[in-house]
Amino acid sequence: VQLKDGKLALVRLFALAGCLVYVLGSLFMSHKYAKFVSPTGQVAIEYASPANASFSNNHSYCNDAKNGGAYPPGAVFDCQVWDPLQFVYANAPSSTFLTTRVNVDRQRKVNCTPSCADVWISTGNTSNFYVSQVEDYSIKITTTFQAQKDTVSASSDISNMTYYLQGKLVDQDGKTLKTFGNEQSDEFSLNTLLQAAGLNDINDISDWTYNQDNYTYRTLGALLVVTVELNNRDGGLLGDPTYVYSVSRVPHKKYLVKEVYPEPVFNATERVVYDRYGIQVVFTVIGDIGYFDFPTLLLTLVGASALLSVSTIVVEFFMLRVLRNKNQYRDCKYDIVSISDRSYGAMP
Repeated sequence: VQLKDGKLALVRLFALAGCLVYVLGSLFMSHKYAKFVSPTGQVAIEYASPANASFSNNHSYCNDAKNGGAYPPGAVFDCQVWDPLQFVYANAPSSTFLTTRVNVDRQRKVNCTPSCADVWISTGNTSNFYVSQVEDYSIKITTTFQAQKDTVSASSDISNMTYYLQGKLVDQDGKTLKTFGNEQSDEFSLNTLLQAAGLNDINDISDWTYNQDNYTYRTLGALLVVTVELNNRDGGLLGDPTYVYSVSRVPHKKYLVKEVYPEPVFNATERVVYDRYGIQVVFTVIGDIGYFDFPTLLLTLVGASALLSVSTIVVEFFMLRVLRNKNQYRDCKYDIVSISDRSYGAMP
């Protein structure tokens, strides 16, 4: 039965338009035509001296400067000027450690005949010093990543590096602190990372659980986790990936690593143990990279065709329940017959 009615035509038009807008919105804004995969990556780390650098030991945390109460008396030590080859320890892909303070303990080996409580004991010749101006050095990083498509051919995998892409560093509130691009390594100072983690600078009081003397992060160290989040959801279309650096600090924790010099040997009788306090920075790569996938698009279109049938249900609801001529519409739609009026003969 076809009913020619302007009101019903208008209802059907609005229903179809609503379904079409929903389908297109899901298709493009939610990228229902694409399949997404998680990237894996590695971060290469380098260091650079600050522009117009001028290094000295004249700082509030150094013994040879006027302290003025800026640092607790028990945390004011001598300072030494080190370069990255000295203050960077155990540097590895996607991880780096920047030494801010060193406690040096010279030890000798004990003759454990017949027995001894400790194999090595301190000679009493110890020292403690800060590494001057570590926070002013720039950290330069480049992330190389790959996202494997669900396909047999490995040549179709998505691979790139942040050197060629656009990115930014954000703080705890999502505010942009720095933007990156222009085919160069991303560069920021340690203090900038600490600010992104919610601190003012490296001289803030540490929240280490047992920090009863108000020592700073320069004195006790900290652990930072830098997340590199990649995605290519640029509006309704898939574009080149972009990335965002976000920084979190592991709370209530100090950080130190031990270094022994010389390296342990069989017949060594003396050694020096360096307790390196500092900032451990660990990078992790997350996100999702999308690519066009025809089976995904086909499933979306099949679901959309079923959704368009909703417009028919909406029109029938208004036709039979709402509009003024609903009784006439019902008479036209249904042909009511009584089974009792019919006679059925025996089957031959």
